[in-house]
Amino acid sequence: MFQKLFFSFGIVLSLTFSLYSQQKLKTDSLLYELKKWNNVKGYQADTSLYNIYLNLGLQYKNSKPDSAIYFFQLSLQKAQTIKDVFKEAESLKELGACYYNKSDYSNALQEYQKALNILSHIKRNDLEVQKLYSVIIGNIGMVYNQRGESPKALEYYFKALKINEKIGNLKSQANNLTNIGNVYYYQKDDSSALVYYLKALKINEQIGNKYSQAVTLNNIANVYNDQKNFNKALDFYFKALKICEENNDLRGQASNLGNIGLVYKEQKDYDKALEFYMKALKICEEIPDKRSQAINLENIASLYLYQKKYKEAEEFLKKAVQIAEEAGIIYYLESIYFTLHELYYETQQWKEALEYYKKHVALKDSLFNERKRKDLYQKEMQYELEKKELILERNRQAMLLLQRENELKELSIKQQQVELIEKQMETENQQKTIALLNKEKQIKEVEAKQKEEQVKRQRIVIYSVIAGIILISILLGVAIFAYLQKQKANKIITEQKNIIEKKNKNITDSIVYAQRIQRALLADLSEWKKWFPDSFVLYFPRDIVAGDFYWFQETEYYVFVAVADCTGHGVPGAMVSVTCFNALNKVVIEEKIYTTNEILDRTKEIVTRQLHSVELGQLNDGMDICLVRFEKENLGNIQFSGANRSLFTIKDNQINEYKGDRQPVGFSYHSKPFHSTDLFIQKDTLIYMFTDGLVDQFGYETKKKLGIQKVKDFLLEISKKSMSEQEKLITDFFTQWKGDFHQMDDVTIVAIKI
Repeated sequence: MFQKLFFSFGIVLSLTFSLYSQQKLKTDSLLYELKKWNNVKGYQADTSLYNIYLNLGLQYKNSKPDSAIYFFQLSLQKAQTIKDVFKEAESLKELGACYYNKSDYSNALQEYQKALNILSHIKRNDLEVQKLYSVIIGNIGMVYNQRGESPKALEYYFKALKINEKIGNLKSQANNLTNIGNVYYYQKDDSSALVYYLKALKINEQIGNKYSQAVTLNNIANVYNDQKNFNKALDFYFKALKICEENNDLRGQASNLGNIGLVYKEQKDYDKALEFYMKALKICEEIPDKRSQAINLENIASLYLYQKKYKEAEEFLKKAVQIAEEAGIIYYLESIYFTLHELYYETQQWKEALEYYKKHVALKDSLFNERKRKDLYQKEMQYELEKKELILERNRQAMLLLQRENELKELSIKQQQVELIEKQMETENQQKTIALLNKEKQIKEVEAKQKEEQVKRQRIVIYSVIAGIILISILLGVAIFAYLQKQKANKIITEQKNIIEKKNKNITDSIVYAQRIQRALLADLSEWKKWFPDSFVLYFPRDIVAGDFYWFQETEYYVFVAVADCTGHGVPGAMVSVTCFNALNKVVIEEKIYTTNEILDRTKEIVTRQLHSVELGQLNDGMDICLVRFEKENLGNIQFSGANRSLFTIKDNQINEYKGDRQPVGFSYHSKPFHSTDLFIQKDTLIYMFTDGLVDQFGYETKKKLGIQKVKDFLLEISKKSMSEQEKLITDFFTQWKGDFHQMDDVTIVAIKI
């Protein structure tokens, strides 16, 4: 499926920096002032016209860059007339910004270099000059970054940062740090990116720059999202969202809501993903923002497509197409057309699938040609820039001519490569079209075979009726004979039933006695309560005896608590549980191993050895376990290891999950040493351990498993209650969920409040 677009605030630009303290006049007022001064001569008139042209350029800068270039060129002429080199540099800086916005990076770099050259001739070196110099240096870094020249981009960003640190310009320091972080982010150096993002965030919080805080928080969240650390990503996205809501930044809200939706989709929480996509879409419709509307509509449709909700997916994709076509957003139309192709391909609507695939290919080819045209244009502009440099450096003319020949050869090679890529794409498109046509042919062949099969089935029915009549006659005779035999057999069955009932009673009595033995092995809750007075244990075996057990052991310096689930349930599970229970006691009491991961490693060796025999070979039985070690002097210092089980803690309405190793305590083909996690638990923290029988229980009404997310939500909901109330609430919750549905597995739950 086509990869969906990911929302982002993007790179923090410093292009709009202005050194003027006066408030910009509106366009109409500026044009009125222009008429008043246009025919006036003298220094004052030229100075006023400079300010008018500059501010008109700023007014058009983000909406009509060509108009802005025209006014900035006029402001440059006036600055030259009044011989103010600072104003010349300011105009050149703004010209560079306009070319940057038009993606004309060669001209942008040329204007910025001119501005730097002029600033080098200014004799004064006050704060105003240094600020302008740092902005231009930072903007040159952004040009190199867009051209993919990361080392040069970093060189200029660090130069700008050094200047801003020297003059104490905190806002520009934060922008420089964010831009440095972005370079590392796109180089996949997440650790370096995080360092600079966090530095930028600290400064933005210090100076109260809310907008930049939201941008930086979003960038940090992007890093964690790429690392698949979804909990941290969500934490930072929600922080950014909160700031955007406080500042009524609707575009920022929409971007963060969309990002949050994408994270939930990655976590396969499709209901929440859809909720946040819908919120983002609603804001985009209010702004309005056609581009973001199209992106959100496609994301929602892709979610429905993944869930096989084809009708809803088609509805949202058609809306996305309509908006993208009206707004001329061709980059996203390419993606939407391909998603429609996938939808119709999955629903076997071959004609529509082929139609939208052709649209996707046509638009993709168009975009490819447009990119190629822009690349060639940029190469031409680069060539013109090099020609001008050749004029300025005639003493190196021979070397530069040789360099130009090499570059032309490289351009020719690249053009040949582009043509080869185009031919390959054309071949791939033809192959896909042929595949769709072959599919239609296969459908017709299948229909013909189905008709032939129908005729065969009719013949079979006729023959079956004849055979059935004969068979019924035979069966009637057999039935009469069977009736006579049944009367004889009933007498024998009655006698055997009495024997079986007697044996069943003996077996049941034995299992009940085994239950008493198993219960005697479990931890003494009076000893348990000495160390954990505010705790409870819920133990719900599926049968008379169970494969689950809870374990408590006390040593000189530690207290150990575990919840274990052995292979199987009933009598087989109980037998395995005794093996595992004794192995744990041997490792801790006799062998005096106190590190949780080493306890599990040694227990695994014992269990694997005891469940091996010459006749049967190696049995794949063992246990899943959550094992926690508490220090007696400070119960908040704990160590955790797990085998296919997690440890959960709740503090301040925040639930944390610490996952164990994905292997059992027993034989496995890909065995590896267990690891341990040391935690420092604050007072009033809740600790929960439970076996998988809880989350795997089917509900009577839903016919679905309870699932880990519902369990976590319920534990979070009741976490403020007392432990005795929690014990009753969890019991009632499990009983109501199960209803009349039979219990699937043994269930054991341990809860401790530190």
